Amino acid sequence: DPHEGLPIGAPAPEFVLPDTNKNNISLRDLLSNGKPILFFYVGANCAPCTALLPEIQTWHDELNEKVDLVFLSSGTAKENIEKFGTDVKILLQEEKEVVEKFNVLWTPTAFLVNAQGAVASHPAVGDTAIRALVERIKSEDLDGEFVFVTNNNKLKIGETVPEFALDDIRGNEISANDFRGKRTLVTFWSMTCPHCTNMMEELKNWDKQKGADEPNLIVFSDGEVEAHKDLELSAPILLDKDYKTAEKFGMFGTPSAILVDENGKIVSETAVGAENIWALIGKRK
Repeated sequence: DPHEGLPIGAPAPEFVLPDTNKNNISLRDLLSNGKPILFFYVGANCAPCTALLPEIQTWHDELNEKVDLVFLSSGTAKENIEKFGTDVKILLQEEKEVVEKFNVLWTPTAFLVNAQGAVASHPAVGDTAIRALVERIKSEDLDGEFVFVTNNNKLKIGETVPEFALDDIRGNEISANDFRGKRTLVTFWSMTCPHCTNMMEELKNWDKQKGADEPNLIVFSDGEVEAHKDLELSAPILLDKDYKTAEKFGMFGTPSAILVDENGKIVSETAVGAENIWALIGKRK
């Protein structure tokens, strides 16, 4: 699906690329302006990009106070300047090494990264989708704490984790208070899900070896206590019959996950599948 991309709320992948003046520019450099960044993946030989260019130039003027526009292209500096001009910053890839980190594959595509460096939209692929994304950006307040732009009204980003109390498989009570003080990766699991069991060994290794600045891990699952003890996972596993509590967090199948910040606020959409779960914490497969 060309619209998947990285989960909203995942940290944007770090990168360094040369601009058309051969200056190396990092994502951190771009974010130093304190504004969200609207990236356009374009190509010097892309005809639809050429057709969209007059509109992009208009958006550059209209959105100048709100977001920074940046082209991610390839080819030589000369051919990109000849095609796109110099109004919008152009960063040059060797091929697709940066856009592939964002799971973006086609030109033209646009996507938003907020001022905190988190993915803030799904990829908008093609002229119609790009226009729709820009219109939403125009109407959104991008100065808030949890900035994202989507047509999905069911996202729980910015909501406080629901009040609950459940015992983990070791008999320890876990409640909403346990989500305060440090970020938490909340994972939704099933013993009957082959995709879950396929990523369990890697999840165990990460939980044992993660650094002090990496998030805590809490797992919601269903089934029998003894079966889960055999997993030998050190993180709390909460048995949540029929996932009644997990659904309040935004569970969407298994395996899936959300990220909660140190204040107990949900800061990502639900990431589905191992690759997207790892993307929530900046790990890429």
